[in-house]
Amino acid sequence: MNKEKILIIGQFPPPYHGTSIALDTIRSSEIINKYYCITQINTNRPDLPTDVEIGKIRWYKITQDIYHIFSLFNKLLTEKPCLVYITIAQTKWGYLRDGIFIVLSRLFKKKCIVHLHGGYFRLLYNNSWKLFQCWVKFTLRQVDVAIVLTESLRSIFAGLVDDNRIKVVTNCIDDYLFPTSMEIEEKVDKVKNHSRKLLKVLFLSNLLKSKGYMDVLKVAILLKQKGISAQFLFAGNWPNAKEQSEAINFIKKNNLDNVEFLGFVKGEKKKQLLLDSDIFILPTYYYEGLPISILEAMATGLPIITTRHGGIPGIIEEGINGFFVPPGNPEMIAETIEKLYFHPHLQAKIAEENIKKALNNFKKEHYEKSLLEIFNKVLN
Repeated sequence: MNKEKILIIGQFPPPYHGTSIALDTIRSSEIINKYYCITQINTNRPDLPTDVEIGKIRWYKITQDIYHIFSLFNKLLTEKPCLVYITIAQTKWGYLRDGIFIVLSRLFKKKCIVHLHGGYFRLLYNNSWKLFQCWVKFTLRQVDVAIVLTESLRSIFAGLVDDNRIKVVTNCIDDYLFPTSMEIEEKVDKVKNHSRKLLKVLFLSNLLKSKGYMDVLKVAILLKQKGISAQFLFAGNWPNAKEQSEAINFIKKNNLDNVEFLGFVKGEKKKQLLLDSDIFILPTYYYEGLPISILEAMATGLPIITTRHGGIPGIIEEGINGFFVPPGNPEMIAETIEKLYFHPHLQAKIAEENIKKALNNFKKEHYEKSLLEIFNKVLN
């Protein structure tokens, strides 16, 4: 029996970030591939962009996007997918291209789903010229379903997509990251007994300034001044050598011997890093939807210190799963770490709650089945 084809358009790894990891999950999903044949157009740029490069129009981007538009035209003619699934951008130029993807798909009478892996799109729409707003309205009216990451993000598409066509599918994490019952027990016991002399604080994300890593470096200074024994671990890719050099110079200038950059980590190395850490920090003010690194930290029993940004408030409850801090406020981050450091039973309680919540909500199977259900409903 020939399986119907689904064409996925979006950013596949490398480089690794939330959207590319999520699309790779769909591409490799046994559950989805059992029923559909997956084909793809990879719109990823070769390098991780810096904050100042995001959304900028460059000739190499224009030529790439024209190539991807022609690739879509060719696939619609030759491969004849029944459904086109697009992860839409949160920049003006990016969405101009994605709107063309939508219109072209509908001209070929294909079902169309868009998936927003961010929380900035509404602000982009509201702050844009009338002509761009008209383009957004026109193109989004063509889609069969628009997917967001949390219930709190449904409002992004309010007035642009009918409410009954807005669906929520929360991100997931790989199964191997979920700790065994023995690993959970060992971790919680260590926290309750306050047996660690050195507090390990983890920042796990690409090292963009808008992710807040400079704020965490300032926290390292504050805690060192207060005499709290803490080690700050940073795991992720640098966008370029210049920003890496600036961070290293900052560390040298402030004599931060309690900071270590580990580079990009994955697999068992990532799991062990998460299990060995005590607190997770992501004080982001980036174009976040629902950072996968937060879900990974929850699954391994880490209290979360983050910001009320994008879809994050949709899964974090203050004092239950972690704590919110204002963006750009290292003093409050330091105070929150102190609170957890001197109250190990609170840290242990949050650890148990986070593992339970992750198991119930963020397993790969939940994500794949939710998407499969949407695919089936749209096509049938």
